[in-house]
Amino acid sequence: MLSYRMIIIFTALMFLGLGGCSDDNDSPSGPTLTVEQETLSMLLDSLPSKYGVPGISFGMIDTDGNTWVYATGYSHLNPLTEMVPDDLLKIGSVTKTFTATIILQLIDEGVFGLSDDVRPLLPTNIAALIPPCQTDSVLTIQHLLSHRTGIHNYTHSADFATSYVMNPHQTFSDEQLLGFIGDSLYFEPGVAYNYSNSNYIILSLLAETQTGETLEHLFQGRIFDPLGMANTYYPLSDTDLPEGIVDGYFDFGGDGELNESDLITYNSPSAAAAAGAIVSSIPDLLIYLPALIEGDLISSELLQARKTEYSAFDYEGVHYGYGFGLASQDEIAWGHQGGIDGFNAIINYLDSGRGFVVLVNGQSPIPPWNATNVANDIYQDVLSALMIIDPALYKLDAEKTKNGVYSRGLTMLGFTN
Repeated sequence: MLSYRMIIIFTALMFLGLGGCSDDNDSPSGPTLTVEQETLSMLLDSLPSKYGVPGISFGMIDTDGNTWVYATGYSHLNPLTEMVPDDLLKIGSVTKTFTATIILQLIDEGVFGLSDDVRPLLPTNIAALIPPCQTDSVLTIQHLLSHRTGIHNYTHSADFATSYVMNPHQTFSDEQLLGFIGDSLYFEPGVAYNYSNSNYIILSLLAETQTGETLEHLFQGRIFDPLGMANTYYPLSDTDLPEGIVDGYFDFGGDGELNESDLITYNSPSAAAAAGAIVSSIPDLLIYLPALIEGDLISSELLQARKTEYSAFDYEGVHYGYGFGLASQDEIAWGHQGGIDGFNAIINYLDSGRGFVVLVNGQSPIPPWNATNVANDIYQDVLSALMIIDPALYKLDAEKTKNGVYSRGLTMLGFTN
């Protein structure tokens, strides 16, 4: 029998994202690397050992729109396989940016509005699972998008944790997931901000109910295909995970190292669903990132609202905000972080026009990094190396991390005790 401590650790992991191998830009027949790319390739090659993770996949967009991809470390520990930039990895909560985009597209089309009460728009059996308001408050679509509902995060439920750990390969329905949110709210809708995966499960059911299509088909027809994202998937069972997906690892033994016995790739993505199930690659995410932040996936009016109507707060002297499925960081970038089952991710697009994507196939086993989203730590290392941020501004408080307050960036996504 697993201890309650192991159940909680395992569930927290699930939902938090050597030699180098570059793309053709680093091949003998390709263009010579720039000084900046040389600097970053050397840095990235040093980071798997620093953080104790198998591999890192990295992508960058410069201010002229040029992209550069790089991979280092290993995609599989058995057999030992070098990571390559086209590899497929789980992206966790970065999925929320896709789900929110679908909802905003439907708003643009007049299917429903930001201020609409969501309950009448859902099947009665689903609406009945959402705890009632204690006042005359209305639970709106905007509340769901911006995590201002007061709805409990189902991934924090001990019942969910037990069910998932006892059978991590089971396929959960969205209705089952919402069955773990309890019968009361933390606060009345609109009163405060509290990150909850449950909000995005409700949003996916809203989209499916109002369109008559599955979320997978909505993703495919509205985002993946139009953008040419040929290597991005929305699997909902372990058997649906795409062939060739990179292996993810978690230090179950607590020995400070990731090895073959720490494999955790094939847990069912249905446990995250619209909140975190997408699998993608660096090249696809480099297409998606500028389209998400600057493109025409949604109207200019909603794109502006997406980045201005957000919950703002300060942490360790840094300003954060969460809008409609987008998070701001350091007041210089918009994007999102993600973590699920041995994978960590971050996508961020800076106001300067530069973009960064980091995907990692392991939760760091090394304190204090084992309490952080290591993709965000790597992203911060890159910004420091490029002198985009002052390295002195980014420091990890090990004592706070030990006590459950995670590194800068994870707090905005709700990963705190």
